[in-house]
Amino acid sequence: MYSHCPKCLRMDLNLWDEDHYVGPAYRILLLRMGAHPYRCEYCRLNFTSFRRRKAKFSWHSWRRPEGAKPGETEPPAEPE
Repeated sequence: MYSHCPKCLRMDLNLWDEDHYVGPAYRILLLRMGAHPYRCEYCRLNFTSFRRRKAKFSWHSWRRPEGAKPGETEPPAEPE
């Protein structure tokens, strides 16, 4: 079994650094016990898990919706 985002259930995850994110005390305890710090780039959730990740997130494999400009996540609305 592999780790997945608890919010959106995606399995392509990135790592986060403890220097850039300060979480609750229980999360720090889990990291000290050997859990992995994962981040879902789609829903921007930081979480910890003892499971391995199946796929490493890559911006090159992430696709914007058709017609969206860089920095946008939703396609532009069509004029009426």
